[in-house]
Amino acid sequence: MVAPSASAARRPSRFQASLWLGVSLIALARLVGFSVYAFFSVPCPLEVFHFEAVMVHLARRVALGQALYPDWSRPPHVPNFYGPIAFWALGLTGRWAGLGIDGLFSLGRALSLGPACLTSVLVGLFVGKRYGRFAGWLGAVVSVGAAPMYGFAVMTRPDALAETLGFAGSWLGMGRSAVQRFLGGAVLCAAALTKQTAGAFLIATLAALLFAKRSRDTLLVLVGWLLAMSLIVSVVTFASEPNIAAALLGQVRLAPAPAALLSILKRLAITSPDLLVLPLLGITLWGLRGEREADLFAFSFVLVALGLISSIKPGSDLNYVLSLRLIAAMAVGKLWSVARGATGQGSLAVSVAIVVVACSIVPGVRHAQRQALNMKRQADILASPVGRSFVRDRLDACRIAADPNTRLLTDSGLLALYQGERAAFNDPWMFRALVISGQLDPKAIEDEIANLRYDYLILTSPLNDAYDNYEFGIPPALARLARERYVLLGARGQLFHYGRVEGSRSRDERGHGSP
Repeated sequence: MVAPSASAARRPSRFQASLWLGVSLIALARLVGFSVYAFFSVPCPLEVFHFEAVMVHLARRVALGQALYPDWSRPPHVPNFYGPIAFWALGLTGRWAGLGIDGLFSLGRALSLGPACLTSVLVGLFVGKRYGRFAGWLGAVVSVGAAPMYGFAVMTRPDALAETLGFAGSWLGMGRSAVQRFLGGAVLCAAALTKQTAGAFLIATLAALLFAKRSRDTLLVLVGWLLAMSLIVSVVTFASEPNIAAALLGQVRLAPAPAALLSILKRLAITSPDLLVLPLLGITLWGLRGEREADLFAFSFVLVALGLISSIKPGSDLNYVLSLRLIAAMAVGKLWSVARGATGQGSLAVSVAIVVVACSIVPGVRHAQRQALNMKRQADILASPVGRSFVRDRLDACRIAADPNTRLLTDSGLLALYQGERAAFNDPWMFRALVISGQLDPKAIEDEIANLRYDYLILTSPLNDAYDNYEFGIPPALARLARERYVLLGARGQLFHYGRVEGSRSRDERGHGSP
């Protein structure tokens, strides 16, 4: 991939320079807002709602030397359909550093924020090499602070690391030397082993090479990917994880949910319309260049399409379109390149496009400001007497969960994390989905509830009729049975504590038949 000739470029007009300055300032304002948000997010003592604790649970299994892919059909139910690399990195580092659960949360967030920032640097270097230094700087800045980064770039999850490996592998894979391409395939394999949806980077890279009429290079990347995947999965399977291949292929079967994609597009249109405008603009401009930029046209089109397609599933969120920020960064670099060569009516059209780009980033600035203020406000509340009381209540619940003499059923991933192997399940959302879809039989838990063997139920939502539709709760059949056997004791720290119906005793205490 060769950068456009510098001799063919010209300086932008004073008017266009002003427009570019405006784009830069708006993008910088969004970057600053995200930085403030990240500053308060990393040390936050509260987990992100139902998302982080599941990931820490898996990393802790690695730290404790337990299987990362146990048979999830048997209690304790630990469904894990993620690649292992992020959990290996977090768990092994945590073991080496002697970190407890709190330390794993903080380190896990750092292992998301660091790669997210590194990806912005990489895309800036890529754009700069192709379109010039200013384009590279602007692309890097534009890539920071888009809506999918809130939460997912500062959360204990594999998304950000998978994105970094995916983009690095694609850049290497589209390189000119055979060694680069082979290594690119191996790095792309690492991306897919971090999160399977990052396999989209492999498909996009292969498409880019094919459109650029580099069929031999395509084969070399694919061979590198297949060899690395075969070697890693084989070694891990025979060494310690016999279920890894089935987990990576995804044993869970969930019906498509087009409403999830519509929700994602709606949220992007409100909070980060640049992630819709810039990729469309870039794909159009690269397509107009024909064979000269067929690689970026194919790469961007496939990556965007696969991101949107993968979003048509239950539980999908903005993390499925996180990499749109990379296409947006490359697109703004391309627009800069076009602007420098445009004259006459073309220059007017480019000026209009720059204004549209600037306007599309403005909602992101407002979103960044709101998110930063919310995190600052949350930090202030947690530092107040009310906030400290709330945290104490949560810690008390964690101590109950950690007590080996207490039998507890919970729909809180955090409490399940403290229970460890005694937890009925580690992932409330996935457990519920597997039960409802008929892929998992919860009879063992049903018997425990029916025979009152749980001392307490601690739930994240009241156990009323509306709870049956709560997607992070225990499955409806179990919830209905629990309503018959357990009564609300009180609510503390936004957790609802239930105990056995007054006068009831467990089957073990009575020593005979079920109630």
